[in-house]
Amino acid sequence: MTETQTQTQWTAAELNERLEKGEEFYVFDVREESEYEAWKIEGRQPLPMVNVPYYEMLEVDDHDDVVDTFADFLGQNWAEKLPKDMPILAVCAKGDTSEFVAQAMQRMGFEAYNLEGGTKAWGDYYYVRP
Repeated sequence: MTETQTQTQWTAAELNERLEKGEEFYVFDVREESEYEAWKIEGRQPLPMVNVPYYEMLEVDDHDDVVDTFADFLGQNWAEKLPKDMPILAVCAKGDTSEFVAQAMQRMGFEAYNLEGGTKAWGDYYYVRP
């Protein structure tokens, strides 16, 4: 985790607020490709994002700790491709696997967050305004 980062997750409400403000961030979606293709997080402007199914990251399973496994995969395949100038939001269906991915990114020095409750929480989120 970066020294300045204390928050590790965004709630659906926080995600909505950031989208409404037009904040820039990168989405690292670890759901299966078919889930990703069915629907994605969208904002007023297109969001930079990528889909890397979590099971591909587990193929580098040389570690006892899944966060170390994800960090190893990301270091080998994504360290130079991930943005260093904006937050990264790790996303999965329920927010469990993406939490480990966000922790791996934080260990690597990225400003990374997990979407609490995953796309399920995002899909269930309602924002009512007059």
